[in-house]
Amino acid sequence: VKLQHVVSDITGMTGLAIIKAILAGERDPQQLAQLRDHRCKQDAAAIAKALYGNWREEHLFALQQALERYEFQHRQIAACDGRIETQLLTFADRSRGEPLPPKVGQRRRHRNRPAFDPREPLHRMTGVDLTRIEGIDETTALIVISAIGLDMSKWPSEKHFTSWLGVSPHHQVSGGKVLSRRTRPTTNRAAAALRLAAASLHHSKRALGAYFRRMKSRVG
Repeated sequence: VKLQHVVSDITGMTGLAIIKAILAGERDPQQLAQLRDHRCKQDAAAIAKALYGNWREEHLFALQQALERYEFQHRQIAACDGRIETQLLTFADRSRGEPLPPKVGQRRRHRNRPAFDPREPLHRMTGVDLTRIEGIDETTALIVISAIGLDMSKWPSEKHFTSWLGVSPHHQVSGGKVLSRRTRPTTNRAAAALRLAAASLHHSKRALGAYFRRMKSRVG
């Protein structure tokens, strides 16, 4: 059975439907192929060709174990998302009653995003819509806020803040000559999230995207 060759994501709707049917006892490739979602790129005939195989008991047992582990992990993720949503609602309201601004553009939903929409609680606890910043999505905003908190007075200036993040150049000078300007290694979660946000600006049509491409052409 070569389901992964015709379905790009076997944990999608088509893949899971076929896997569950196999574990329920269905062996006919034609019947299994009819479970494809209408958005699947491959047609039923191509999927059916990939579903001929040897139904060995030990392989079916391993598949059952893998499916149960997958479903258990998703239940754990859902429980974690619920706890995060509840925790966000405990913060004081800093929005001063201002409504949440409309969402800018339609970004593709990624699997790592929470099951709930965190824009509203983030706007409520910070007083601003952080997702309006180019490159910052809901997940990045959650990571940054969880790492640095809401009190920015801990850093006298933005230079102190970037130094704490570990994203500012660390100059090594000897005899008046600069030997290195590399940034220091860091495990700061906020810095990692902001670096990913910056890398996502490559195709942006706004000012931050133009700045990113200009810097990339100069420093690589």
